[in-house]
Amino acid sequence: MGISYKENMRMGDTLFSQEARDERRKFTRVATNLYITYCIPGMEEKEAGIFVSKNVSGGGILFESFREIPIGMVFNLSIHLPTSPFPLPAKGKVVRMEKTRPYGRYDVGMSLIEISEENRRELVKYLISTLITKADCDSLFGTEEFWKSSIFEGEALKEEKITP
Repeated sequence: MGISYKENMRMGDTLFSQEARDERRKFTRVATNLYITYCIPGMEEKEAGIFVSKNVSGGGILFESFREIPIGMVFNLSIHLPTSPFPLPAKGKVVRMEKTRPYGRYDVGMSLIEISEENRRELVKYLISTLITKADCDSLFGTEEFWKSSIFEGEALKEEKITP
């Protein structure tokens, strides 16, 4: 038994951002932590590193950075999927940067401007499997809202002296 559309939308904070429901998007963003290595074209030896995604779609990546990254900056990327023995090469362009916390943390939105269709399909296939796994777990074990319902936080827990 799967979860309903309404339940799926209620889980929106964990699976989908508001942006993903926006009709302007071609791809749904999925909350997932993927390792992505990068370098700046022409500066491979000086500017290379790794970041972990906050969410990913077939068309872009959101990650957190400790430094400002100029909008329009282009990166060579290697997207590391747990289901693939080799990273997926792509090129990403910074399209959004927003300060999220004090002490210089930024959410950086990057559009995938160059990725082969085969690699994009591989990425989307992985993201779909992530969604299915999350939905299956929620349908088997209940959503966070279910576990926080009155059945479990109400009198039953007080009587048995169980702490949530």
